Amino acid sequence: MTVALFLAVTVVVSAVIYLTYGALASREHETLRFAVVSKQKPWMEHWNAYLAANKVTVIIAVAATVLLLFGHYLLAPALVLAAIVRARYLESQKRKEILENLPGAVAIMTRSLRAGQTIENAMKSVIDFTASEETRSLFKRILQMVYISGQPVSEVLFDQARENRLNEMTMLASIIDTHAHVGGNITEVLTIFEEQMRRTMVTQKKIISLMTEGRTSIIILALIPLLVLGAIWNMTPDYLKFFLTEEGRVGLFLVIAFYLSGIGLSIAFVRGR
Repeated sequence: MTVALFLAVTVVVSAVIYLTYGALASREHETLRFAVVSKQKPWMEHWNAYLAANKVTVIIAVAATVLLLFGHYLLAPALVLAAIVRARYLESQKRKEILENLPGAVAIMTRSLRAGQTIENAMKSVIDFTASEETRSLFKRILQMVYISGQPVSEVLFDQARENRLNEMTMLASIIDTHAHVGGNITEVLTIFEEQMRRTMVTQKKIISLMTEGRTSIIILALIPLLVLGAIWNMTPDYLKFFLTEEGRVGLFLVIAFYLSGIGLSIAFVRGR
């Protein structure tokens, strides 16, 4: 009876969440209307945006609550932990995809601006020609908020940069804001910005590659003493019995301390600390 009720509640909640926000996502004018209404209450806007982006997480949280009500005190925290890990992983993957495709989006904007289009139309070109779904969704959301709220593009970009924790988006917003107030050749600035982002990405990939090599070296060097210890224990176990004596325990403590400190220093060195 408990299992059946749990499954029924989970299915009902899942259906409601998916139907509600799936309908909003598939109907553009409904999404815009809902954003206009929720703009009057910022907390409502953030809450519904979170629900729409984390449907599975909300379902897992509801399922964990039901499990707690029925006394499953170990399974419920495990579900919550799984939801948190999944949400963090999806968020990191989303940011990674946006960052990897942002130079291409800036290049599309630059070509559109050179053709005489406005910044809003240049962002429409990004939506039309960018292959990344996350990048398309981000620029689509930016344009929606510009049309709904009437805010300048730079202010909406600043908000999205803070929300998604994208420093590169903050730089793009600064460039557009400076152009709006001071003027200048924005296409040249965007071209330099795009090239800088690409160089930064190449450098970051090289750093990640070096750090991976360092971690691999640490793992190999940390395993060598353990393998030697296992070989000695297998061939001459009497040799290690010294460490079980009163005098040998001090030596054993020093060996373990030096071993752990060496691993710790190696990890700190690889991380650059």
